[in-house]
Amino acid sequence: MNIDYSFNTGKLSITSEAGIQSITDTGIVCMRGDGIFTTNSKDENNEWIWKGAVTPEGVKAEAITRGTLNIRDMVIQSGDDVRF
Repeated sequence: MNIDYSFNTGKLSITSEAGIQSITDTGIVCMRGDGIFTTNSKDENNEWIWKGAVTPEGVKAEAITRGTLNIRDMVIQSGDDVRF
């Protein structure tokens, strides 16, 4: 199955191999069975460098780059030590 849609701001591609990809000039957001992944840079072989954003284990904080977090009920830990 291959489906492609074009929009003013980019392209949406759905394939059985790559999953659902939102492709723009600045990068790609991809959703597949094992999570949501992002990329905005390539390596020396011109291959995309993918970063996991949301996986079954949770949301990676490094993927949050804008907005506000309500941390009222959040505990921040480093190993066994609670940090504030």
